[in-house]
Amino acid sequence: MLLHGDSEACIISGDLTDSASPEALLWLKDLLVDFPIPTHLMIGNHDDRSVFFDIFDTYAKDENGFLQYTFNVAEDRFLCLDTKKDEPVPSGEYCEKRMAWLDNELSKSNTDTYIFMHHPPFDVGVPHMDRIKLSEAEAFGDLISSHKNIRHIFFGHVHRPVFLTWRGITCSACPGINHQMPLVGRAVSTKFSVEPPMYAVIEIENGELRINLDAFLDRHPVAH
Repeated sequence: MLLHGDSEACIISGDLTDSASPEALLWLKDLLVDFPIPTHLMIGNHDDRSVFFDIFDTYAKDENGFLQYTFNVAEDRFLCLDTKKDEPVPSGEYCEKRMAWLDNELSKSNTDTYIFMHHPPFDVGVPHMDRIKLSEAEAFGDLISSHKNIRHIFFGHVHRPVFLTWRGITCSACPGINHQMPLVGRAVSTKFSVEPPMYAVIEIENGELRINLDAFLDRHPVAH
């Protein structure tokens, strides 16, 4: 049974792979052939941009070769950003060229706009993840603050459910589907933890936003 089969879009915000292997991306590409929901892919720090474009060769690049694009659902506009740093490091990057693209796209329309990005440009309260956020946080924040049509920022990377307000904009992340980052480091004996994976169901209607997280692998009947 396909849950949420009436969804108008599915966004996978990275990481798509653990070690940027072509085999993993080919597996994902084959898996999506029969997936009935239109799916939009993004890359994270574990991915490789050139490998991605080798496998998903129909994806459009921006004018500088980054995986950045827009799409619309009904009256709402969605922007998917490329925060991958070219060096093989976990922190993110949003250079002047990418910011110019974003500024231009945000200036095109006053339509309600929702941003998806892998690396957050703000602290989430988990020291390990705060050290590897987006490097150009202040410059990115200044750019975002200059536009008034951004309704929400969705981000990944932190492997935790997080909800916050930044620069007057609400932001959220859902847990990873591989492993999680414990909120309190000493809660487990390892850096990462095994907690229920979740996806987010996003509903937008008449400018109102609702987000539900679903622990799809840890749902069991309760005996009353």
